[in-house]
Amino acid sequence: MLQIESGTCTISTFPLPANERTSNLLSLFTERFGHQPEFFVKVPGRVNLIGEHVDYCGYGVCPMALEQDMLLAVSSCENSTLLKIANLNAEVYCDYEDDLENLEIKIEGAPKWYQYVLCGIKGILEILPSDIPLRGLTILVHGTVPPNAGLSSSSALVSAAALATSHAHNQRISKEKLANLCAECERYIGTQGGGMDQAIAFLATEGQYNTFVL
Repeated sequence: MLQIESGTCTISTFPLPANERTSNLLSLFTERFGHQPEFFVKVPGRVNLIGEHVDYCGYGVCPMALEQDMLLAVSSCENSTLLKIANLNAEVYCDYEDDLENLEIKIEGAPKWYQYVLCGIKGILEILPSDIPLRGLTILVHGTVPPNAGLSSSSALVSAAALATSHAHNQRISKEKLANLCAECERYIGTQGGGMDQAIAFLATEGQYNTFVL
């Protein structure tokens, strides 16, 4: 599983924790798509301890990463550019399919949940070297960050999608660059902020205050 290693500037790989949640996601991914995922990605939500989202105005902030997170089970395919996105909570969140070669994000009204995933994917695709072939992606999402609660569920989803896409295409990108990229690519759905959410998602250090001037 990919997640953030505290105190370093790179993304590290860890064994998948054996618990009911990951076992359920693994089982449902295999049942749904006919093969096991290649890897998992986990990105936390966040709370801002000072109670204001003043990073929008260029001021310092004091965010904290949460135990609640976005967990993605992912597989890739070198012989296809097909993108499949599904959510464990299929009764609430619809599936989505597209071709990575023609990926567009069209917003009509409120953004759809999967469009946050598309933001992260598109952000990585735009910086891929021209000699890197696109790989199709299959993604199953399970989030424990409450939606619409001010805990950055959407930014965590963008960040997780970007991290998954970069790993699937064998791109080693620093935490700082990923955080900046994910802040910028949210512009595709009109919600680009000051970067606090993405900074704490990738750069949080366990047991320490994380104060950023963005």
